[in-house]
Amino acid sequence: MKRFLLFALACTFSALSLHAQEIEVPETQLPLLTKRTATWCSKCGGYGWSLFRDLLADNESQALVIAAHYGGSQLENPASAALVDELGGFSQPIFYLNTDNLGVNSSNTDQVRQQVQQQVQQISEQAPQAQTGILAYPDVEAEELVIQTKTRFFQPSQENVRLAVYLIQPEVVASQTGQGSDAEHKNVLRMAVGGETFGELLGTAFASGDEEEREYRISYADLQAAGFEDLSGLGDGQILIGAVLWIGSAGNYAVLNANQVRETLISATRAPLALQQMQAYPTPAHEQLTVHVQLKHAWAGVRLQLTDGQGRVLRQLFQGNLPSGGQTFELQRGGLPAGQYYLQLTDGKQTATHPVIFR
Repeated sequence: MKRFLLFALACTFSALSLHAQEIEVPETQLPLLTKRTATWCSKCGGYGWSLFRDLLADNESQALVIAAHYGGSQLENPASAALVDELGGFSQPIFYLNTDNLGVNSSNTDQVRQQVQQQVQQISEQAPQAQTGILAYPDVEAEELVIQTKTRFFQPSQENVRLAVYLIQPEVVASQTGQGSDAEHKNVLRMAVGGETFGELLGTAFASGDEEEREYRISYADLQAAGFEDLSGLGDGQILIGAVLWIGSAGNYAVLNANQVRETLISATRAPLALQQMQAYPTPAHEQLTVHVQLKHAWAGVRLQLTDGQGRVLRQLFQGNLPSGGQTFELQRGGLPAGQYYLQLTDGKQTATHPVIFR
């Protein structure tokens, strides 16, 4: 039934240009947080299991957090194996912040957790040299996942800059020594788009304001081969797309910046018929921003809410019936970490989103 609905949506809006939607490039700085792991590893299913869940809960809105399996693991793939080979080290589990080995062992997990939280916060407060915006949606007629990226340079660069795009599965049920045969693995790295773990070279010199755009298409068959077996819910955020800007060369790569988003159907459909305009200002914001909604006609049963990159509702600004004309709402940051969030205006059937950034 869901597949039929997606097909109907694609046919209904086939005249709409999907490429017309603007790709937002947030002026944010996110690190890469990686766990080197294996399903057969008892320590990975012990203290490493608990620490990874804690690090994900602490930092998922301010860091790209992934589990990279290797060494004959049930969840190993070419991208995960190549990534841990580049990051280096022996045995497992190993945790890396960008490319730095955090030196985790069974006796220092609490200390490492606090250390990582502090370092991620410090990194998020830095001005980015470059960042990549991501737009991802299913093309149902072509049976492909479409990923569009825009990389913008906020400061000049004389580095070899590569863009790698990764597909990550937020939840995978598989065996894990120490956790049983039906363990729920989190944020499993499944594949590097295009087959290159460290992506494609964007260039070797950039001026402030330079932009590079790319489009990638992954067939449903390739998604299933990578481990995304059930695609009936594609468009509902079941795939996490990560983008990492790498600098340097093989054996000496460093992370310039990272970003993440989930695929959505919103990009592939028209804006709600009642909506004329939705704005948020200022953005980036520090503590408070104003949301302005302009409706062509009244809209019943509406919710205006703030979500994170995982699609979870963090704030509800309004629920009820909206009259035609302009309405203004205030959004308080209220302790939210720095990063990109999404305003969502929906009645459950039609939805509009608008990105906002807190510094």
